[in-house]
Amino acid sequence: MNRWTGVTLAAAMILACALPARADDVVRVGNAAPASLFYDALYIGADQGIFKKHGLDVQPFDIFGPAKAEEAMTAGSIDVELGAGTEFAYLAKGVKSIGVATVLEQPTLVDVVVRKDSPIKTLADLKGKTVSIISVGSLTEWLAKQIAISQHWPPDAVKVAAVGSAPAQVAMLSTGQVDASIIDTSAAHLLEQKGQGRIIASCGPLAKNFLTHVIFARTDFAAQNPDVLKRFLAAWFETEEYMLTHKAQTVAVIVAKQSVPSDIAAQDYDELVPDFSRTGKFPSAGLNVLAASFVQMGTLPSPPDMKALYTEKYLPPPIK
Repeated sequence: MNRWTGVTLAAAMILACALPARADDVVRVGNAAPASLFYDALYIGADQGIFKKHGLDVQPFDIFGPAKAEEAMTAGSIDVELGAGTEFAYLAKGVKSIGVATVLEQPTLVDVVVRKDSPIKTLADLKGKTVSIISVGSLTEWLAKQIAISQHWPPDAVKVAAVGSAPAQVAMLSTGQVDASIIDTSAAHLLEQKGQGRIIASCGPLAKNFLTHVIFARTDFAAQNPDVLKRFLAAWFETEEYMLTHKAQTVAVIVAKQSVPSDIAAQDYDELVPDFSRTGKFPSAGLNVLAASFVQMGTLPSPPDMKALYTEKYLPPPIK
């Protein structure tokens, strides 16, 4: 190697060291119902460096209720939303976002709870009663109406009270302002453990074919940043695989995020984590149930074209 070649190589090395490292791509993620194990996956992926490994700087935003989440999407305040399948109705009405992955199909992580001393024993006792939900248009409202439909009542036979958050639901139930609450299974188990509540039903059987939790992306964000969105979903499903094989670490995050005892967190893990989708694909049966229900409940005048509301092109190959 001659003297000039050595000088050139040395200069190149100095220049490379002087250049700043490429910044991770920022993804602003809204959580429509933070009090849920589903959303804990975001923090587990961040804590374990999985999103970082994919070159992403994930910034979470807790947003209670799908209506507020869709407002944030429309305003461009968030890029991705961890939401519910019921939000496809908003998309059908013109909200500029698109479903990009299914995370959970059957709603096994939501329960119907009453006070421990309540005379209500089964779903059949809820006719004419008031049930608390997170917000209008939320999964919890959809499930409240499905309770009525499952009992062959009109959808409004079960009254709903939108209260804005899971803690508010628990407070209103405890003070007798509502007859029952549709809440996350962690909160339901905690109420039972404290002797303050009683689970009368899991919501899973109300919709065996369903899309409980879906990841949405702003349409312009997806179009302008397809590689970023693909990496986000790859990191998400890698996080799910981590959760399946690292129970202790996952339970620790559930305890910290949901403020529940470790035994309840472990119970939730056993009941829910194995149900997470391993592929993210959208099953036609669940899409059909949602489309029909929007008409059944008066949300939309006719079934939407669900194929226009989601895409699978950003999904990673299944992890083997």
